Amino acid sequence: MVAHVPDGLLAARADAAKLRQVLANVLSNAVKHSPAGGAIDLCCGAREMDGKTFVEIAVADHGIGMQPDQIARVSERFYRADTSGNIPGTGLGMTIVKEIVELHGGGFTVDSTIGAGTTVVLWIPAVDITLMAGIPQPLTNRDTEGAAATSQ
Repeated sequence: MVAHVPDGLLAARADAAKLRQVLANVLSNAVKHSPAGGAIDLCCGAREMDGKTFVEIAVADHGIGMQPDQIARVSERFYRADTSGNIPGTGLGMTIVKEIVELHGGGFTVDSTIGAGTTVVLWIPAVDITLMAGIPQPLTNRDTEGAAATSQ
């Protein structure tokens, strides 16, 4: 997996455990539907929509992909795009993703091409960091590089 996370990424106010669950579900799907050793890309950034700023997280695989009718049903409870039974799952993962991101005021899209892979883009409202005074902020890449250097 390759992760692209820019320095200075905006903050999002989110339930950390729920956001981990969202990412685990999306990443699990990417792994299950990719060939062994297939690349998975995770990119973070910002998105402007309707005058609001969102933190955006995109997960792209280069797996089997889905047809448009499968994409349309991806967040239905118990819907499985793969009906062969060869790929494990309950058909609840993307239903849970949809519920959690919408409860946070965000959303998601799925773009896919058969044989080329699938990209899931999640977005959660960004928080004005000037309103977060006194709340611990996430480390930047520079902070973690410095911490690693001082701990050795």
